[in-house]
Amino acid sequence: MVGETTTPKWRKGHLMLVVGAPGAGEGTMCTRIVSDDELRTIHGPGTSIKVRHISVGDLLRQVKAAGVLPHDLAEKVEKQTLMAGGDIVKIISSAGVQDMLNRGEVVILDGFPRNMDQLRGFEEKFGDPDLLVSLRCQRQLALERYIGRHDASRPDGDVALFEKRCDEFEREPWDLEYYKARCDECVLEVDVGSLSASIDDNYRTLKQCLVQHLKSPWRKNGG
Repeated sequence: MVGETTTPKWRKGHLMLVVGAPGAGEGTMCTRIVSDDELRTIHGPGTSIKVRHISVGDLLRQVKAAGVLPHDLAEKVEKQTLMAGGDIVKIISSAGVQDMLNRGEVVILDGFPRNMDQLRGFEEKFGDPDLLVSLRCQRQLALERYIGRHDASRPDGDVALFEKRCDEFEREPWDLEYYKARCDECVLEVDVGSLSASIDDNYRTLKQCLVQHLKSPWRKNGG
């Protein structure tokens, strides 16, 4: 590993970030992980790991709906524009992430970070993730998935907003090379938009990597 990681000494659990362009399928993959009995009992019969999936987009909408956000932040959530790292990390912290990690749980943050400012703000609070997953998908297929999942309760199902968010993702990505230089084995890139691979195939690839981290993490918990 090149460089120094910043894993907090108090972390007992595993922290996983999942990112991708809108429609790449982060939520689908994360939902399958949470419901996978094999992962929960990976340490043997009678053991059970609690896996938590937090969709950061859903979390922001919930907090906005509760009316506890300042007007400027509520407007950012409404328009789905980028939020400063310090602001979004406070909201993520309010979901109890640190307590989950302290209890030894697996915490999956879906749809985060969206740029380097958010990532660095997150690192200052929680340290490096144990696994960072980037889902790659062809733009047209991502658009079809994005529109297909839209319902009346979600205001983000139009083409213009998809194009805006996709352009933003491509223009201001958080840098995979940043983590590869520090720990190449903690970064996983999965092509989820290829006709040659099914959703099941993609999930098996992701699951295999997660199993390796749960059984033999690339850094020992406890510093």
